[in-house]
Amino acid sequence: VEEIGASSFTLFPSPASTVVQLRAAEQFAGDMLEVCDAAGRSVLRQRATGATLSFDVSALPNGAYVVRVNDRVQRLVVAH
Repeated sequence: VEEIGASSFTLFPSPASTVVQLRAAEQFAGDMLEVCDAAGRSVLRQRATGATLSFDVSALPNGAYVVRVNDRVQRLVVAH
């Protein structure tokens, strides 16, 4: 996982093919997780419920994505 800017969460596995785990150093309860494709289009949105979260990327095409929670951003690679 390549970090972009200031971040306080990690994603694994990356590359991912099915479910991605997010682990944060702080609580994101109630905050919105957003996954965007290379063109900046939002392809997945999910409400965070705490410092850990799972989300399914199996329906996403192979490629690089940006995962954003508030002002924190991480890059994620999806490869099936």
